[in-house]
Amino acid sequence: MTTTRRPAYTFLFLLVAGVRPVGPCHAAELRVDPATPHGLEVARALARTGRRMGPVDLVLEAGTYRLDRPLELTVSDSGTERHPAVWRAAVGATVRLTGAVRVTGWETVREAAILARLDAAARPAVRVTDLRSLGLSACGPMVRRGFGLPVVPGWPELVCGDRIMPLARHPNTGWLNVTATLTGRPVERFAFRDATVRTWNAQPDLWLHGYWAFDWADTWDPAVAFDGAHGEAAIGSPQGWYGVLPEARFTIVNALEALDEPGEWWLDRSAGRLYFWPPADAALETTELTWLDGPLVSIKGAHDLRLEGLTLENGRGTGVRITGGTACTVSGCTVRNLGTVGVDVEGGLRHTVTGCSIYETGDDAIRLGGGDRRTLAPSGHRADGNDLHDFSRLDRVYHPGIAVTGVGVRVTHNRIHDAPHNAILLGGNDHLIEANDISRVCRETGDAGAFYMGRNPTDRGTVIRGNLFHDLTERIASTADRWSHVMAVYLDDCACGTRIEGNTFVRAGWAVMIGGGRDHTVINNVFVDCTPAIHVDARGLTWGKPHFEGDWEIKQRFAEVPWESPRWTRRYPELARYWREDPTRPRGNRIEGNTCLGGTWKDLADGLTDATAGIGANFIGTP
Repeated sequence: MTTTRRPAYTFLFLLVAGVRPVGPCHAAELRVDPATPHGLEVARALARTGRRMGPVDLVLEAGTYRLDRPLELTVSDSGTERHPAVWRAAVGATVRLTGAVRVTGWETVREAAILARLDAAARPAVRVTDLRSLGLSACGPMVRRGFGLPVVPGWPELVCGDRIMPLARHPNTGWLNVTATLTGRPVERFAFRDATVRTWNAQPDLWLHGYWAFDWADTWDPAVAFDGAHGEAAIGSPQGWYGVLPEARFTIVNALEALDEPGEWWLDRSAGRLYFWPPADAALETTELTWLDGPLVSIKGAHDLRLEGLTLENGRGTGVRITGGTACTVSGCTVRNLGTVGVDVEGGLRHTVTGCSIYETGDDAIRLGGGDRRTLAPSGHRADGNDLHDFSRLDRVYHPGIAVTGVGVRVTHNRIHDAPHNAILLGGNDHLIEANDISRVCRETGDAGAFYMGRNPTDRGTVIRGNLFHDLTERIASTADRWSHVMAVYLDDCACGTRIEGNTFVRAGWAVMIGGGRDHTVINNVFVDCTPAIHVDARGLTWGKPHFEGDWEIKQRFAEVPWESPRWTRRYPELARYWREDPTRPRGNRIEGNTCLGGTWKDLADGLTDATAGIGANFIGTP
């Protein structure tokens, strides 16, 4: 671990000397200054020793702590239920744990071959630095990522003024469109029209990012061929999952010629040279390159441990990863500018993320997974009172503000907004989604839900209560996919057993969408200017019937849990009747006591009526 400045390194008391006994009610403080190399690891070792005498808080003084490897906390760093082990910022201090390295040595571009390829306006403004002279020779390649692909650490990204800078792309806003497909797999070759790129040709490390077939599936792919003069390009296998369809949308990424506006940058990996057009208000001395590809903080098997008031930023991987353990908390932290996930909780019990601001993550802002689905034992994990926005920055779909799996997770009082796809993505049982404010999500995608779950009828017992869903733009993201509505609560492909109660939906597109499922309760909600408020279909009887035992794998989902065991049949008695009552038919839904003002009240498909859809008494009025 390296540091940024060199004042004195002091402790409020010296634990190893046992100078001061620790009282029964208050934790002693070990103060850590960023000036000493490996200060965090030294403090961690001293705190471990000191906790043998009593509770100890590690108080981090203001400054930047640069991590060249993850800060790893284990069971030995744990506290107790009465006195958690706390890592916190000093009162009023800004404490930054960063996975980035400083970038210096900026110069005016003088290479004639580079200047010839730059836009005229960019030539005097773009600056260049030699990363190899800074000891940064292994920048790592760009990698395929997106729909259906595993989450991997992102490539190095440029940060300036605490903001992630955009990698050079064309167009700067909006998309290009495929005009025709020319060949199929294993190479997908296609045509497009754009006068700007007519002089661009294939170049190393040119990438294309696209929604190649559907508005809910994007991938980043290397361009195996590019001919700007003829408007043709190709991406290779394994590309996407559905090939390339006419009218699909895409962008050209990491082309030097696309470096044409302030904030954009381009990296020549072969030469180790970084080119950057700094924004007008940017200070070049603040530029950094995200570098650490592991989590900034890794907590494994610990219990009663808290991170409070810290800024965790600028890494290629995750901000905080909690694995196993019990009762660990991330509280009041700013988590930003990361290549993958903000806070990732895998297993364990009663972990909490609260009061945090999490944004500009490459994937999810928060992941909470735990509990035992076989026994329905809850995890007790919580996400409460967080502000989550501008997540899914690299992987644009199915990487939500909060991803929930397992059993018994509580998602409460969060504000989730401004993102390309889901706010909450859920699987598992007996979760609570309550009192959240969700807006301006699904802004880049179609056939998408602010809240989404689907394709597993054993995922039951979740309550969605007292939330505000508002300003979800109802638009078609592209013309390649005709099924491009945006939903507030999307119960997709025979999802079952959810309670939706006391929510408010304002300008929320298709507000509640029941896609062929059963045993849902939708009561006492208010819908204002939604189109429609309620949609119910019987897809298991119509177009979805061939999929029911095919790629939806409904039977396989049942095989994963002991749904016939006494524990499950007591908790979900309707599940025991599932296969005896024609599982393809939507039964047991109850939609009543709701108020609809403006917009459209209902949309029933596949021959359903109010009776067969479960619609009872509701108030339909005018706003």
